[in-house]
Amino acid sequence: MNNLISLLTTIVGKDYIFTSSEKVAEYNLGTFPHKNTNKIVIKPANTAQVQQIVKTINQYNLSNDDSKFAISTVSSGKNWGYSAQEPSFDNAILMQLSRIKELDNYDDKQGTITLTPGVTQQDLYEYLQEQGGKFWMDATGSSPECSIIGNTMERGFGHTEYGDHFNNVCSFEVILADGSLINTGFKQFSKNGVIPVAADCYKWGIGPYVDGLFTQSNFGIVTKMTLWLMPKPEHFEAFFISIKDEDKIADLIDALQPLKLNGIIKSSAHIGNDHKAIQALSFYPWKKAKNQTPLPESIKNTLKKKFMVNAWSVSGAFYGTKAEVKVWKKILKQAIKPVTTDIKFIDQSTLNLAMKFKGILSLITGIDFNSNIPLLEKVFRLKQGIPTNYFIPSTYWRKKTPPKTIDGLDPTQDNVGLLWLAPIAPIDGQHVKAMVKIINAIQIKYGYEPGLSITLLTERTLDCVVSLVYDRDIEGEDVKALACHDEMFEALTNKGYFPYRLSSHAHEAYSKIDSSLIPQLKKIKSVLDQQTVLSPDKYGI
Repeated sequence: MNNLISLLTTIVGKDYIFTSSEKVAEYNLGTFPHKNTNKIVIKPANTAQVQQIVKTINQYNLSNDDSKFAISTVSSGKNWGYSAQEPSFDNAILMQLSRIKELDNYDDKQGTITLTPGVTQQDLYEYLQEQGGKFWMDATGSSPECSIIGNTMERGFGHTEYGDHFNNVCSFEVILADGSLINTGFKQFSKNGVIPVAADCYKWGIGPYVDGLFTQSNFGIVTKMTLWLMPKPEHFEAFFISIKDEDKIADLIDALQPLKLNGIIKSSAHIGNDHKAIQALSFYPWKKAKNQTPLPESIKNTLKKKFMVNAWSVSGAFYGTKAEVKVWKKILKQAIKPVTTDIKFIDQSTLNLAMKFKGILSLITGIDFNSNIPLLEKVFRLKQGIPTNYFIPSTYWRKKTPPKTIDGLDPTQDNVGLLWLAPIAPIDGQHVKAMVKIINAIQIKYGYEPGLSITLLTERTLDCVVSLVYDRDIEGEDVKALACHDEMFEALTNKGYFPYRLSSHAHEAYSKIDSSLIPQLKKIKSVLDQQTVLSPDKYGI
């Protein structure tokens, strides 16, 4: 092992490789228990160093039968709730790619840009603002310091028209397990040194399309990709819909479904329940609840009244000309009329007024507008592709000592318990009703509040993100939370509701599901990675 460390140090320098148990321990923290730990942490500065590292570990493994290592790769390491930087296998070398930070080939006509794993949401947002704000990015509700490539590799999503992230990228640069470099799409080609001119704006290239093979997999390390940006619209307006009756969620979904399918609603519309909203606005009232869990219904109703929260709340946005948005607003109001008339349209001027008078409104009404209007403002900004830290404190919901600031929060450092489970289904009210029934029953059984966020993700599919939030400092909570997660996973998949992505913890349950494809993917893996040096068994491969 000392020989390997020496070889790796030669590649990156002594300041960017960590081997002491104390330092490496910082990179083994997570938001739920895990069996394995990293042994070495290494931070390459560029693609060439990534190649050298991969080749070196391969060569080391070939000559050391008793002590083989494999690489666990992360970008920013902030995939909280799914996994952070902890590995899912033993003898792991964590390769963190946050130092590889490049933005180039910005095309202000086509709206494309090339970036690397170290580029964060905040980096891209600031760059686009510096370029005049002609194009918008899509942002997730997680940290502004999250990697854009990292989220895309897990096929994550955000809030705008470009919310389906993998759908809006192309031209990957990939390091394979033998250290060789390939490009996908049209960028694989060159003739007399000339690369096809459409490489950054046409996904498919010529021949087999392989970009998807490098997402949610372990076939290679993506070190560069082209991202498509959303043109800044002439007019932007957000909409917010509420229903008081939780049983009407199926009707609301069915009212929105044709609008999503027909392209009236182009943004990723998010639908959160009352628990989700309360968690975004406050922290668990341990004293009022007398340490009882889950949150008593009487206290929940008091908080709903305080923050003006209803059973379900929808947020979405329209992007277009003023004339187009005017028509779409009318269509939306008409579509939901049989279910609810509680709909608000917010543009910049309306938001400015609300922010200006929130204090006065709070005094007059007794409703905490000082809390719920800033929440509305952050959702409004997310619909414009503006990243924010605002929603990270919601993961601290069950912590007995709430964070004092939203800046620089790291749930792994504060022993926050967080597990996501994200089943996906057609946009159909009956499917939502079935999922909600399963999730509510199991989470309440284990003593947790079922915080749910449903996203109309594509024209035909929705995702139901389940928040399992707890305090790891409370004895026994880790075991209980994992059991709750596993029971939900089993119950949902038994009914056909499979998650769109996996936490590192869910891999064991996932491995028990029959797949006609995984055996073939393993054959590809055995050819591309003969030493199994890249993330063994990730997504069952």
